[in-house]
Amino acid sequence: MGELSGIFRNLVKKYHPDKVQDYPEWAHQRMTEINEAYELLARKITESVPQNHRQSQPKAESDDAIYDNGPLSRVTPFGSDVSGVFYPAFNTFLDGLGLYYQYGLENPAYRQEGVRRFRYREAMRLIISGRDTLIEYKSRFGHPVVDAASRYARLTVADIDLGTVPVSMDPRYYKYDKRMMKARKAFDESVKVIFFPEFIPNHLRSRYSSGLYSCYSEFIFYLTVFDKGERQKLGILQTARYDALITLIQLRNAELLVF
Repeated sequence: MGELSGIFRNLVKKYHPDKVQDYPEWAHQRMTEINEAYELLARKITESVPQNHRQSQPKAESDDAIYDNGPLSRVTPFGSDVSGVFYPAFNTFLDGLGLYYQYGLENPAYRQEGVRRFRYREAMRLIISGRDTLIEYKSRFGHPVVDAASRYARLTVADIDLGTVPVSMDPRYYKYDKRMMKARKAFDESVKVIFFPEFIPNHLRSRYSSGLYSCYSEFIFYLTVFDKGERQKLGILQTARYDALITLIQLRNAELLVF
């Protein structure tokens, strides 16, 4: 699956409308065919690989902290009937998220900048497609792994849609808004380390992964300062993102989820 994803990303770079600007309609058609082929092959690979083999694949890097997997000890791995449809949807979401981070689109200023708008459009198509399918499977299967993945995908889209939160010049808010802005950025860097370590230079990976809990502390601190209004909603969203990410890490550590 990792090799297929690598091939997919290389094809995206080669045939993306950014690279074939003289023939945009042709490029969009090629991108559609590439995505359809990827989804078909990913489904076939997932269905053909035994569950225990998938669980033994190398894991992405994460925080060195020990996460409490106790509550997950009662969760049973899902069968091939569920994993065969879950992983294509989950990987579609991750492929979109990888494209999103690869081109720095967590910075909203880049999303309409020149050719990056095409990358943003394609990333969001994959992210939303994966999210919607995961939400559908959540109601169909009701398995904790599917529930956790759909929750993380839903919260990720909510944060992307939020964009940049303006930093108020009002002395009552300025320092807190700045701290929240920095914590959101640091959290995105931690997400890259966990899912896409190849995007982060080796010497910075430990810094970002170890800073994950610091982000959570900042989110909670923000909530203690603002207990109503839009700032409270922002704090709740960021805290929920952290909680959803930690749940995915716990499921991976318990060998119930592979990424």
